[in-house]
Amino acid sequence: MFLGKVGTFFVVVGAIVLAGVSDGNASVETNRGNAKDASDIYQEVTLNESDRPRLKQSDAETSYERGNSLYASGDYQGAITAYNQAIRIKPDYASAYNNRGNAKDALEDYQGAIADYSEAIRLEPDYAIPYYNRGITKKTLEDLEGAIADYSQAIRIKPDYPEAYGNRGLTKIRLGDKKGALADLTDAAQIFKQQRRMDDYRKAMELIRRYKL
Repeated sequence: MFLGKVGTFFVVVGAIVLAGVSDGNASVETNRGNAKDASDIYQEVTLNESDRPRLKQSDAETSYERGNSLYASGDYQGAITAYNQAIRIKPDYASAYNNRGNAKDALEDYQGAIADYSEAIRLEPDYAIPYYNRGITKKTLEDLEGAIADYSQAIRIKPDYPEAYGNRGLTKIRLGDKKGALADLTDAAQIFKQQRRMDDYRKAMELIRRYKL
């Protein structure tokens, strides 16, 4: 699963795409395998060359899962190294690009993060989370219009994405669009309520009151 970053007020925790599989939800899946011993991998490849694609896929997943664990522990540079390895093995690993972007963002390499999110989008254009993540980074860089465009694209792909509505609303406040902000924050609150995420629902309602929308 793709990893969605922590956004302002609206939190997406650990939406990591493990083994390149995602349902678009912001959730953490358990690891699905342990690292193989290098000698075991060599023997299998030598004895059965037809297994090479399967083994390479497994190696990429192992490196990817290691990156997810390192990211969760706060070792962002270690996570980048692991994601680099996953990408070297599987160059079209969109979720590895996305998650490496999050690690780069955590290290304040914002342009590097945007480049990785953009590559994830190129590889998997129908995933909402890389758009959302890129929007957060663009907002950090004060590219508010660019952030809104990315949040809007995330919403187009995943209409029940309350974090994208919420952060788009907060960005619209920065641009003086109170009417648009109210609509987005209201939508965010309603979706949070439908999803039984009552703490987030209350946060959204509090934002509406705080900004007198």
